[in-house]
Amino acid sequence: MTSTNMNCQLIPAPEILRQYIRYYSIIDFRDCQAAEKSVKCFADRYPRLVVREPGQSTVTRREDNIQLPGSYLSGIDTKATEYQVRGEYAHIGASFYPQALKVFFNIDCCELVDQTVDLSLFIPAGTLEKICEVQTPQEKIAQLNQFFVNRLNQTKFEDKVINDIIHRDAESGNFRVGKYLNRYEISERSLERKFSESIGVSPKTYLRIIRFEQALELVLCKYYPHLSEVAHYLQYTDQSHFIKEFKQFSGYQPVLFQRQERLGNESAAFLMRETD
Repeated sequence: MTSTNMNCQLIPAPEILRQYIRYYSIIDFRDCQAAEKSVKCFADRYPRLVVREPGQSTVTRREDNIQLPGSYLSGIDTKATEYQVRGEYAHIGASFYPQALKVFFNIDCCELVDQTVDLSLFIPAGTLEKICEVQTPQEKIAQLNQFFVNRLNQTKFEDKVINDIIHRDAESGNFRVGKYLNRYEISERSLERKFSESIGVSPKTYLRIIRFEQALELVLCKYYPHLSEVAHYLQYTDQSHFIKEFKQFSGYQPVLFQRQERLGNESAAFLMRETD
């Protein structure tokens, strides 16, 4: 989305990469008037890669006051996390489908759940330097495309069951794990292993996050005037169950989230204005 305070341009990945990369993003909120900005990241099933120029603004995780690396890779988020941004901010990002981390970086995705790790541990120093050295966002994205295509050509891992789960019916509205066991004629233990390696979380947690993301969209657009209708539509046990799970994944009760001053967002990361 684009707002007067935060500019977010989404760039589609080339056809060869679209099974693994949702899009690239060019984020810029250097014109935002707030000296300190709060970025609140909610539970999100999509891992991401972020490249920032050296010496830009500082980004600090509020819960432990740890400063994020300039460029980083992060896995699926299963909880809400708040970051404080000081100074001007801009980055180039890639939003992945969950299995992309296994394909591109040959790691078990469970290792990166709720983690933000320096990108230099995953991309050769020379390649990362080239990405940072080129001037325009489009040139940086071209460098990333080349890197990912090369990695894709070298990969020996691809789980067709996981690929099918991610792309076939993730938005279907059926939030029961049993649908996977029946469709793929697979044991629950085997499915758990596949999810741990290629997605990072259990099937149940994955489906809970999908349901939360759908709830977040409905809360934002206010399509239903009452929360009980959202709860019923998304098959929560009751309204209390819905509110509890929404707060677990976002840090807010739904009504309080609707009242927040949001300056912009990309996926489940929301730029908020700092208030006293």
